[in-house]
Amino acid sequence: MARAVGIAVLCAIAIAARPARADLRMPPRLVLRLATADEPTVVVPGEAPVPPRPSLQPAVEAPRPAPVDPDAALAAKQVGMGFVALLGASALGVGLFYLADREGSQVLGYTGLGVTVLIPAAVGMAVCQVGTTSKVYDGRCVPTLGGAYIGALGVLPGVLLGALVGCSSSPSSQSTGGDNSAGLEGLDSCVTTIAIGGLLGLTIGTLVGAYNGWRIFKRPKPGTLRAALL
Repeated sequence: MARAVGIAVLCAIAIAARPARADLRMPPRLVLRLATADEPTVVVPGEAPVPPRPSLQPAVEAPRPAPVDPDAALAAKQVGMGFVALLGASALGVGLFYLADREGSQVLGYTGLGVTVLIPAAVGMAVCQVGTTSKVYDGRCVPTLGGAYIGALGVLPGVLLGALVGCSSSPSSQSTGGDNSAGLEGLDSCVTTIAIGGLLGLTIGTLVGAYNGWRIFKRPKPGTLRAALL
């Protein structure tokens, strides 16, 4: 009897330790994987398609063009008109001196001298008048005229340089007889070189002085961005 009861207990334990049915077991784990860009999108019926994620790369902005300076050609115009005024005043002065020498008139000679003195003023006024066309700055004519006259002092180093170049290499004028003509030619060469040096010094100095006088004392026009920043 005891043996039969033991066998029954062992059978009950074996039945209880038996694994569950296959349909009651835990489902296998799902592994999620993000689809790549080249894989087709799987659309499940009844569900809305998921929009693609935006790219995280920043958009490349096109380079902006450099701002255009409205007064880019103003300096060239000022120097050009100043040079034209210098040529005109110089031609008028030379013509008056020529007429005074031919006619023997002191009045024409003094007039030519006055025109020569006013050459820097003509250059300064030309530079200042062209500067009034600026869209950004307002210039002042008095400093422009002062700069022209200060720059006109460049005639002195020009004359000195011409004398050093032309007169130091000229033949001696103390010779007599047949060498007298050679001395006169050397003197003419010396005078010509001095005149050229003086003209170059006057031209360059007057133009540079007048332009710098206008540029240094210019002020931004009211209502412009430069005026607002000051």
